[in-house]
Amino acid sequence: ETVEKKDAEDLASKGNSNLFTEFEDWLVECGAQFPELYLKRYTGDVRGVHAKRRIGPYVCLVQIPLKCLITDHMGRTQTEMGRKLFASNYSLSTPNLI
Repeated sequence: ETVEKKDAEDLASKGNSNLFTEFEDWLVECGAQFPELYLKRYTGDVRGVHAKRRIGPYVCLVQIPLKCLITDHMGRTQTEMGRKLFASNYSLSTPNLI
């Protein structure tokens, strides 16, 4: 099972005010683990991932269940909006990956 459309619509309807918390909650509910990381917004749509402490070598930082992953190919071919964007030759710039 992949990300449900309803989940994405629910997040979008809540606006940006609590988006990080909503995103983190959704990941945890799906079984993701990232105890040593947090999200930070710098400006408008510029954001990043930070470590809560110094991380040593060979430490697993993130575990994301396969059902939460959306690849570029999936986004372009398995979603209605992705198919529309791809068919229109629209150039989509994605400077943020989170």
